[in-house]
Amino acid sequence: MPVELAESNFFMTRDDSADFLSFLIERFSSQFVPERSSSPPPFPRYSTLADVEARIEKDVHYSRFAVLSPQWEEFPLSFSETHANDGQHFVSVSLQYGGPAFDLSLSQAWTENGRRWILHGSFSDYPYYIVDKAFLTDRSLYRTFDRPAAMTGAHKEVKNYLRRNGCRSVHRKLGYTGPWIMPGALREFQAGTSLGYGEGAFEVKDPQSTRNQRSKIVKSPM
Repeated sequence: MPVELAESNFFMTRDDSADFLSFLIERFSSQFVPERSSSPPPFPRYSTLADVEARIEKDVHYSRFAVLSPQWEEFPLSFSETHANDGQHFVSVSLQYGGPAFDLSLSQAWTENGRRWILHGSFSDYPYYIVDKAFLTDRSLYRTFDRPAAMTGAHKEVKNYLRRNGCRSVHRKLGYTGPWIMPGALREFQAGTSLGYGEGAFEVKDPQSTRNQRSKIVKSPM
């Protein structure tokens, strides 16, 4: 039976992402571990916006991080090694093991043949975690723990952050409610940038609601 994630999705520009990262750092003392690397662990931990942005610049189209904090981290992270068929070799964080850590995939923007679109990002966590991978060699060592209360509270604050600063999208063809649209992404959408690609495109759910949307991010309730 698949494990159901708690997940929040969003459309963000680079500036929107910087504001969101700053919120996570300031509110939770968050540390960001790259989800993937060609080098073996330990992976670096970034605790400032400048360091995270410098890491993003190294691979602008793969901006995924494990998000840790002293408020909820209990165990070391676990890793897995992959040798792909195309010859690539990399090590990645096993996000349901250890930590625990949120899984953050930042929104991405692409430009091709004069067209521009933004792909949604996500912030998610599991309802439970596995302490480590020792059970792979000894099943008696299989140990789990529930999502810490601090993570539940943090995700609630993230949802409030998105709600305060964003507006809802709707799938252009199928009509279901989609990711939150942050201020910078909304401005780009209004200027002609697509939210999502092709059949997966979204638009503003309630255009009237954008009239009063703040042009600047509000990190905490007023």
